[in-house]
Amino acid sequence: MIKLQEAVLLTASLCAVGFSYAALRNTAGSRHGNAVLSPNPVRLEQLIPLADTLVAGTSGDVVVQALDYECPPCRGHETENRAFRAKYPKTGWLILQFPLGMHRHAYPLSLAALEADRLGAFKEFHAAVMARPILPQESVGKYLDRVAPSLAWIGAKDLRKDEGFRKRLDTIRHLPIDGTPTYFVFRRDGATGLTNSVRDAEAFLGAAKPTGVSEEGCRPGAECR
Repeated sequence: MIKLQEAVLLTASLCAVGFSYAALRNTAGSRHGNAVLSPNPVRLEQLIPLADTLVAGTSGDVVVQALDYECPPCRGHETENRAFRAKYPKTGWLILQFPLGMHRHAYPLSLAALEADRLGAFKEFHAAVMARPILPQESVGKYLDRVAPSLAWIGAKDLRKDEGFRKRLDTIRHLPIDGTPTYFVFRRDGATGLTNSVRDAEAFLGAAKPTGVSEEGCRPGAECR
């Protein structure tokens, strides 16, 4: 029987499976601006109707982040993501719900996020869920009652019956996403790329000089490689 601590470490390692592949793929990508990103075959126009908006943006630069609300690396990246959004408030930032099958609560949390977005409460939902993780024994309703009481009623709804939400998540699953988080980056000059590093996304957009440091090696619950 797997102990809770071992399960958490295993979950963190599994979340990072896609990153190892993405890191290798990034080495074969093309250089844009100050960072090397993987080729991105997806147009922004394809992602906008599938995504939830955190920052509308006015600069023409857009970051679309694919995440799983139960994935430790996604939460580990959030401090840097918030710092980026605060530093560059004119850059658009959208969220794609990409629940991983290995996570018990990921799919219902994604459905709750879509419902919160439909009701104009997505920013509140996202901030609350990224701040504190759901516990293994909690239902989504009890979890939201703990971290965002005003949204607890969303977790009590049976959103699995919403055909529109299910089709939306099925469409997202077919996008070129290897793991979470993944960042689709669109620059105002038309250049685009794909990465799992917000630092590379920042450099790609011309907002920073290259650091020469890769984020792929360090993940919560695992040693740096």
